[in-house]
Amino acid sequence: CSMLLVWSLSKRLTLVAHCLNDAVSKGDFSQEIKIRAFDEIGRIGQAYNKLSVTLTEKTKVADAVSRGILSVESNLTSDSDKLGHALQLMISNLRSLIAEVKEGAAKVSGRSQEIQNISNSLASGALEEEASIKQIAGQMTQIEHQTKATVDSATQAKEFAIQSRNAAEEGRDQIATTVSAMGEINSSSQKISSTVRVI
Repeated sequence: CSMLLVWSLSKRLTLVAHCLNDAVSKGDFSQEIKIRAFDEIGRIGQAYNKLSVTLTEKTKVADAVSRGILSVESNLTSDSDKLGHALQLMISNLRSLIAEVKEGAAKVSGRSQEIQNISNSLASGALEEEASIKQIAGQMTQIEHQTKATVDSATQAKEFAIQSRNAAEEGRDQIATTVSAMGEINSSSQKISSTVRVI
C-alpha cells in the first residue's frame, strides 16, 4: 500500500515537474496540469494552471499591442501584479506616443498647407508682377515710338524752317534786285523826260 502511495506521488510529481520544465524552458504556459487531488501536489498543479491562464491572457495582450492594437486592456490579478502593471504602463505610453505623433503629423500637415498657400500667393504675385512688367515694357515701347516720332517731326520742322529761311533770303534778294531795277528805270525815265523837254 505504501509502495502504491509512493508511486502515485512520484507519478504526479513527475507530471508537475515535466509541465513546469516545459513551461520555463520553452516559454509555453498553455499546457494544463490535470490533477484532481486536493493535497499539496494538487495545489501546486492548481497554482500552475492559474499561472498558465494569467500568462496566456497577458501574452494575448502583448501580442495585440505588438500588432498595433492599443484598445486592449491588461487586467490585474492583484495589486502586486508587476507584469500586469508593466503591460498597462506600456499600453498607456504607447497611446500617448501615438497621440503625440498624430498631433505632430497634423501640425506638419497644417504647416505644409500654409507653405503651399504662401507658394501659391508668391506664384500669383510673380504672375502679376510679370504682367505689370510686360505692361510697363509695352508703355515704354510706345513712349519710345512717340519720342522717335517727335524727333522726326522736330527734324522735319527744322529742315522746313531752314528752307523757309533760305526762301525768305532769296525773296529778299529778289525784292532788292527788283527795287534797284525799278530805281534805275525811274532814273532813266526822268532823263528821257528832261531830254524831251529840251527838244
